[in-house]
Amino acid sequence: MAEGSQLELDWTLDGLEARVVSALRTHVGRAAAIRVPDLTSLVYGADYYVPERKTFERKVQDVVKRLREEHGHPILSSAGRPAGYYLAATTEEVEQCVAEHRRKAIHTLTMLRALRRHLARLRGQQELVPCIRSIVQ
Repeated sequence: MAEGSQLELDWTLDGLEARVVSALRTHVGRAAAIRVPDLTSLVYGADYYVPERKTFERKVQDVVKRLREEHGHPILSSAGRPAGYYLAATTEEVEQCVAEHRRKAIHTLTMLRALRRHLARLRGQQELVPCIRSIVQ
């Protein structure tokens, strides 16, 4: 968001989405990233400190996903220090976040390919075992 520009109101947001966006407005730039438990505490207040707090955190994560994908909000995230969600302050931050998520996606696809190959080898071995047993008997 450019300095001095105003944030447009998105009237299509539900109450929880609006609270998440509101909480994130004070977390602009990677240095201001906020961890999921802290963001959840801001969004839910005192209600967050109940035994089901992990459920509340998952709801906030789902809302962030929806805000990104369905509403186009520039909510970035980082697994590094500082870890958490934040609103994009610069194009460089967006590019860094894209690169980080791209690396994760490539790693995940590489792992899935290796697992599929391993599964194929296991299936091939399982098919050979009955054949060998029938030959030996």
